[in-house]
Amino acid sequence: MYAPGTGRVGEVKRLNTMRQALAMFDWDDAESIGSLKTLLLRCAFAPQFLRPAEGRRFLSFLFTLHPGRGSHSSTSQLNLSQF
Repeated sequence: MYAPGTGRVGEVKRLNTMRQALAMFDWDDAESIGSLKTLLLRCAFAPQFLRPAEGRRFLSFLFTLHPGRGSHSSTSQLNLSQF
């Protein structure tokens, strides 16, 4: 996975097609999934994900992936908005 800001539309499409694999991760284990959560949340601020329809679909999928993390996502988004 590329860091947001370096990917092209092709990588966004590829990531969108494999989004169902993200459901297999243990989202409650903060130690093992923390860095992936951070990268995925940064996608919400990357123009490569905001412009194409596939990117917006992927972002909407992320926010429905793990219902128990809604408040954590909002806090993380506020913290990431400073970057």
